[in-house]
Amino acid sequence: MERIGALSWQGVLSLDLDKRFHIDAAIGTQQSDRDQLEHLMQARVNMVGLISLFVIFLLAAEILADEPTYNVINFGAKGDGNTDDTQVDGNLKRTNEIWKENLNSWLLFIRINGLNIYGSGELDGQGTNWWSCKEKNQCSMEAANSLELLSCTNVQISGLKLINSPMMHISVGRSANVDIRGITISSPGDSPNTDGIHIQKSQHVMVTNSVIGTGDDCVSMSDGVVDVSVNNVACGPGHGISIGSLGIAGTVATASDIYVSNCNLSQTTNGGGSGFARNISFVNINMNEVRNPIIIDQYYCPHSSCASKTTAVQVSDVKYLYVTGTSTSSVAIALNCSQTVPCTGITMDNVNLWSANQGQQVQSNCIDAKGSVKDKVSPAVPCLTQ
Repeated sequence: MERIGALSWQGVLSLDLDKRFHIDAAIGTQQSDRDQLEHLMQARVNMVGLISLFVIFLLAAEILADEPTYNVINFGAKGDGNTDDTQVDGNLKRTNEIWKENLNSWLLFIRINGLNIYGSGELDGQGTNWWSCKEKNQCSMEAANSLELLSCTNVQISGLKLINSPMMHISVGRSANVDIRGITISSPGDSPNTDGIHIQKSQHVMVTNSVIGTGDDCVSMSDGVVDVSVNNVACGPGHGISIGSLGIAGTVATASDIYVSNCNLSQTTNGGGSGFARNISFVNINMNEVRNPIIIDQYYCPHSSCASKTTAVQVSDVKYLYVTGTSTSSVAIALNCSQTVPCTGITMDNVNLWSANQGQQVQSNCIDAKGSVKDKVSPAVPCLTQ
């Protein structure tokens, strides 16, 4: 791709929040709110040859600790929607400030077909001020996601390292054919809502060969996900790999055809869980000191108080195959299903979970769950037939 006025830097880059920008199909688009950006993109989508393939090179230089921090605005970054100023040799760092405007993302890509983001660079969200503000309930705005895909198709993200996002590190929404591989995501285990990868209303998404440790879910999937594969992911610390937070406030939600395999979960608070699930598989999963290794909870409440439920969305056809490891909780398998809409088609085969605390035993808890046990499940799950 021809580089029009592109600049490259070595060192650590910092975006001036007074002139921060979202990134759209060309790159840049300095906007103060998402509605404006959506309106602009609608007008641009019919422009011939605006962009069909967009490549960001984040090629890390060997950066010394005493190298300076550069402000990209001072080096010619325009963010005008036309100038290609995206070649970055080094690491990209967000200024550690709380934004005064309600902008949900630091780096935002909208309606791009054929997006390739790769390299060995680092995206540092510098979220410590946001985390402190959130813990004290002093934030007037939602924290920003570090990198967000919205209505994109045929996307590849590989090789990057993302750290310390104010909120989610990578958010995938209303997108299709997304391949995320070989990335590293890291934030402290007590950092709030810092999901590694969050997927919503998207289909045909793959997450492979990655290392993720955060203060929330390593990979989270919610309403509208179809055909998602998570393979060979090392997760921890964090809340695990989850499908949930669906049907909130009585809304109709669907999630289906999800396959999680060959993953290692270490010192996480959950293993695999579902608020709604259909045709979900957890295969070859290793647990190390995990609280709630296997959990389905149709009464999940993420807040301190929730209204009691008389109905729940249906959970069906969930498989746990060759799941092994240690639990820090006494209940290693919890199937908490609704009396009005029971879980059906739960299958367990070669599941072996034991206590991380020497000399202690683990047990299962089962409410209105139906299904079968194929071979060797420990602890025993009485509600599932042999």
